[in-house]
Amino acid sequence: MLKVLCFDLFSTLVDVGSVPLSVGRMTADIFGIEREQWNTLCFSAEHEICQPTEAFDVIKTLIHSHDPSISDSLIQQATAERQQRFNYALTQHIDADVLQGIKQLKQQNYQLILVSNASTAEVQAWSDSPLATLFDHSIFSCAVGLKKPDIAIYQHACELAAVEPAQCLFIGDGGSDELHGAKAAGMKTLLMTRFLKNNKTARQQAYADVIDGEVASTIEVLEWLEGQSVNK
Repeated sequence: MLKVLCFDLFSTLVDVGSVPLSVGRMTADIFGIEREQWNTLCFSAEHEICQPTEAFDVIKTLIHSHDPSISDSLIQQATAERQQRFNYALTQHIDADVLQGIKQLKQQNYQLILVSNASTAEVQAWSDSPLATLFDHSIFSCAVGLKKPDIAIYQHACELAAVEPAQCLFIGDGGSDELHGAKAAGMKTLLMTRFLKNNKTARQQAYADVIDGEVASTIEVLEWLEGQSVNK
């Protein structure tokens, strides 16, 4: 029986990419590079997400790995606007149905655990998020020194919940190869497609062999769980 639901955060429950530009410009636009290039840098080994970091240092390391000539003043501006975007995404940019779905799952007495790869600044505003109080535990890579898809971070979630991996369902968009990691740890898995755009088909194909289902909203997670109960 599934007792614990582990959720990814970014591109699963919140979408930083759709935060209005009036809140802060895209970092790539400030640096004058392609957005896909910046995204690649953010998911590279240069991005320290397994220990506490200072936002300016993170952004400087990332952009200087691409172009060492970028000035500190421009990096400072990019750091400030990026922080505004992440803070806004976590506190003011969560869709009502996302919250509704999480609340419904909470009411069904599932333990809810957040498992997120993130550097310190990216989750700085988490404690002020309307999502925060709905989760029993929040696991951030920068705080625990573990990251997806390492099996250890999923085992850590199980230990916090005092359950076996087979009693856990992991829900995520698939970034950082998280669904393969969850399956390897012994969890069931759902691909969340809500914020997937051009890469939806690629993610579906990449995880076809490990996912137990696919959902487009947190409300559909409850529907999927109810369907599993009916089919038993």
